[in-house]
Amino acid sequence: MHRALVNAGFVLLVAASFAAYLAVDASQRGLVFLAVNLLPILAIEVGRRLNKITDVLPWHLLAGGVALLAVPHLLRVADPAVVELSHYQLVRHGCMALGYVGLLCGSIVLVLRHAPHDPGGILEATLVGVSGAGVVWELLLRPRLVSQGVGGGGQFAVLVELLILMALLGALLRVATTTVKARGTLFYLFISTAGTLLGITVSAATSGGQGVDYPPWVRVFWFVGYLGVAAAALHPAAAHLSRPDNTVIDRLTPRRLVRIGLMLLATPVVAGFSQASGHAPPDVLVLSVSTAFVIPLVLVRFWQLAEQRSRAEHALAYQATHDELTGLPNRRAVLTGIEAALTERSAVLFCDLNGFKPINDTLGHKAGDVVLQEVGRRLQQGVRPGDVVGRMGGDEFLIFCPEISDDEVRQLIDRVHQAIRQPMTVAGTSCTVGTSVGVAFAAPGLAEPADRLIDRADAAMYAQKRSRPESRPATGARPLITEFS
Repeated sequence: MHRALVNAGFVLLVAASFAAYLAVDASQRGLVFLAVNLLPILAIEVGRRLNKITDVLPWHLLAGGVALLAVPHLLRVADPAVVELSHYQLVRHGCMALGYVGLLCGSIVLVLRHAPHDPGGILEATLVGVSGAGVVWELLLRPRLVSQGVGGGGQFAVLVELLILMALLGALLRVATTTVKARGTLFYLFISTAGTLLGITVSAATSGGQGVDYPPWVRVFWFVGYLGVAAAALHPAAAHLSRPDNTVIDRLTPRRLVRIGLMLLATPVVAGFSQASGHAPPDVLVLSVSTAFVIPLVLVRFWQLAEQRSRAEHALAYQATHDELTGLPNRRAVLTGIEAALTERSAVLFCDLNGFKPINDTLGHKAGDVVLQEVGRRLQQGVRPGDVVGRMGGDEFLIFCPEISDDEVRQLIDRVHQAIRQPMTVAGTSCTVGTSVGVAFAAPGLAEPADRLIDRADAAMYAQKRSRPESRPATGARPLITEFS
């Protein structure tokens, strides 16, 4: 469905619904409200098919939540005498609670789809919402509810709804940074959540007592809340809502730490201001509930930062000890490993590829990188358990073999030759490479430095290479790398 049609339809439906609600008498207003209540369910089903939405779970949760919210209105419209008033209030409160849970769960699932692409930003935006809820409650809603004589249970219900909706507003606003294609649908989900929040807030602030008998114009916020869900489902961007197209880099900065600190202080500071100004004593309810919301979120945020630091340190340690191309231990790691595990019967095999240069010259450096990666994999497969394969640089590899006999060394060299000489396909071309291997054993009873042992193996490799004449490569379009064995 075209974006302009959805936008125009949303505005017209909100206006028409509110006008119809004001135009009919009080006995018919429930029917108007029920019709608006049911529209999102139909829109979600149509939008799911029209926009080919594959991730249906969040939308089913939203539809289920709206359906539960419609049950009390349906009962009253069908026959007000069907359910006794006392039972009706019980059914109403139960359906309202479960309905909001469904709406919130659907929205949370959508937010979680984007959380891995901006975990810190979404969490901090949620914290901003929770902190803002504490300020709104202390300065606006709580004094009004107290003056109306609303009890602790009613205040608690309004406070929890306020905290959850404000947190969700912050998260939805932040999700827009991880997607461009889905921003149209996100806009309507944001409008829907904001409308619901305003409906709860304004109805609590303007009602005659116990949260009822608020002015008819307050209904427009509820209409925006319901019809916003319908517009979100019908908008073409709904197809992209569960597929983030951007990842935000999470960097820890002093500014972000200061922001987290301010969010922690917001509610206590406002409560203290209320007491100092003589408005009211600190509200134990808001301090307790908001703390119960904020502290877990802050702990999760610091856990994220600790994990981020740990991963960065691990990555740096890995980069310092491993070859970037092949993932094998680099020269520094090999030297450290040899120094730690050197024994009298240890051996070092220094391997140099033969005929590797024509691959780089003919097929390019990317093809050469593929060859080096494949050689590293084959060497790892051919060694014994406990042997260490490393890349020294260029086309040179090293194998460190602790506790190895002469016969085992000869067998290992044969396996290396057999593994390396097998043809490999690179850039659509079949190529073969060979290798020259030099061996150096740890001298019995002599504490020889690892680098000296490697130098001796390197010298043996070059002596072996010079003793074997190189055959000339075949001519033709495909490079044939002459093998040394």
